[in-house]
Amino acid sequence: NTSQKRKRNNKESRYRNKALKFYKNECQNTSCLLKLNSIETKLIHLDVDHIDGNKNNNDITNLSILCVFCHRIKTLKKEPILLEF
Repeated sequence: NTSQKRKRNNKESRYRNKALKFYKNECQNTSCLLKLNSIETKLIHLDVDHIDGNKNNNDITNLSILCVFCHRIKTLKKEPILLEF
C-alpha cells in the first residue's frame, strides 16, 4: 500500500536525520578504513544501524551511523562489532 510505504519512509527519514545530526555525519567505527585514511564519506554512503537489531527501537542510544562498508561487515558477521568512542 502506498500510504504505508510513505509512513515507513517518513519514520526512517526521521530517525536517520536524528542519528546523522547526533553523530555528526560520520562512521562511528573507529577502525573504519575510510575514516582512518581520511576519505570523505558522503551522506549517501552512510547507513543508520540499529545496534540491538530491533528496527522499531529508534532511541538514539540504539542508533549508530556506519559507512556502507562497515555496516555490511557488521551485518555479514551477524554480531556486534566493537565500536570505540
